[in-house]
Amino acid sequence: MTRFHTVKYVLFSFLFFLFASVNLQAKEFPKLIEGKRVYDLANVLSDQEEMLLERKIVAYQDSTSSQIVILIEQSLEGDDDFLYTQRLAESWGIGQKNKDNGLLIAAFMSDRKLRIQVGRGLEPVVTDAVSHSIINDIMKPAFRQQAYYQAFDQALNAVFAASKGEFKGDGKRKGKKAPIPALGFIIFIVIMIIVLSRRGGGGFGGGLAGGYMAGRMMGGGYGNFSSGRGGFGGGGGFGGGSFGGGGSGGGW
Repeated sequence: MTRFHTVKYVLFSFLFFLFASVNLQAKEFPKLIEGKRVYDLANVLSDQEEMLLERKIVAYQDSTSSQIVILIEQSLEGDDDFLYTQRLAESWGIGQKNKDNGLLIAAFMSDRKLRIQVGRGLEPVVTDAVSHSIINDIMKPAFRQQAYYQAFDQALNAVFAASKGEFKGDGKRKGKKAPIPALGFIIFIVIMIIVLSRRGGGGFGGGLAGGYMAGRMMGGGYGNFSSGRGGFGGGGGFGGGSFGGGGSGGGW
């Protein structure tokens, strides 16, 4: 084995185990149910409250075509709230494909975290500032009082008003964007894999680490290690909307 191939093998082995360990920490998505818009997996809403929120969202969707999902889970299980909700919103394809008009409002009870993910098409009206105000001025105070239904109901009202230009937020911009240095490092590693694979043949890089890394980076999927995630597209009654990281989050 030449020195080049030794270095290549060590590099690919390191990357494989590094990203495999990251994948093990990634939280599984809840089961997608066609037509469902409120997922109360932490059981903080009554059946009546859940039904009222469902009806409110469906009525708004019927009149605007925008698709909203409320997700309440007990725990992030060590995952990052921004990355998890971003992957889920993209994977489920919330919103219309040609409009990207989806929106996800999520709460994680034991982690005490709230997160709003806004589809690309809604970002001009449901801005980061609007999302920040909904989280901080509407949802946090209600959550501290354990008034969970009121928090989501009023958050929906604010989203509806923002889409009409009637709710502007407090002017602050506070969100959790994807870390640029980490993204740059990942892009660099992907390029290195491609270059090394072309110089040294397919082998480990092209067939295993290359496929894993490509799947990991593109659209939240995991290549041959998918564990069933990613690629829902327009499943479950959604239209395949896309999310660019707009929104906001915070803890109560």
